[in-house]
Amino acid sequence: MHDVKAENLTRILEIKHHFMGRRGGTSPRPWDFLNTSYDVGDVKTRVDENRTRICASMQIEPAKFYTAKQVHGTKVVRISSENTVEEIRRTEADALWTTEKKLLVGVQTADCAPVLFAAQSGEAVGAIHAGWRGAVHQIVPATLKQIGGELGLKPHQFRIAIGPCIGFDAYEVGRDVIEEVQKSIDTDDIVKPGKEDRFYLDLAGLIYKQLNQNYFVHAEIVRRCTMTNPVEYFSHRASRGKCGRQVSIIAKII
Repeated sequence: MHDVKAENLTRILEIKHHFMGRRGGTSPRPWDFLNTSYDVGDVKTRVDENRTRICASMQIEPAKFYTAKQVHGTKVVRISSENTVEEIRRTEADALWTTEKKLLVGVQTADCAPVLFAAQSGEAVGAIHAGWRGAVHQIVPATLKQIGGELGLKPHQFRIAIGPCIGFDAYEVGRDVIEEVQKSIDTDDIVKPGKEDRFYLDLAGLIYKQLNQNYFVHAEIVRRCTMTNPVEYFSHRASRGKCGRQVSIIAKII
């Protein structure tokens, strides 16, 4: 399996995390190989096996591997051992978190940004799915503020990692997207001109900038472009919508 890790999260000994790629699974084209989504046309038994392999790498039971029905919204769901995997899989949400040990939470992506986070004490971990729509609504800082309010944690007590997503030089969008982004943040260093009336947007940079403006200063970008690295990652744009989904995962282990 191909995966990368964030330095800041690796320093927290109570947790484990991975930004997975597409290698190491059983799915055929166009979902080859480590597809984790049941909603893209792949056979369920293959997806089950792919997820089982991921769980084995984390030494966590497949029945404790939680992903939600992502809808580019801002809903946040707290996971406990009372929740079933199937229940959460049917739940529309773009952020999952937990304070319990040996529960694996993750988000699935194929160009959008996966964001993993943990309290520096290891008491809470979570995963956030952020495309441009979620980023415009500041799903990442909003989620962390909500969790911080529940647990009594300040922004500087979180460690956050923005994982592989479509890169600055590959993410061409229309003026309408840029105008939406500009409503919430200065875009001088995260937007550049494209062809004709198009622009390039730094999605990871946008999220990083929002975090810093909200005093979440311990954030890191894992710079890997999903669109320009098709051997390593699924990309919705590069494949014109016919591909699997990689997963980014995090869990408390101690």
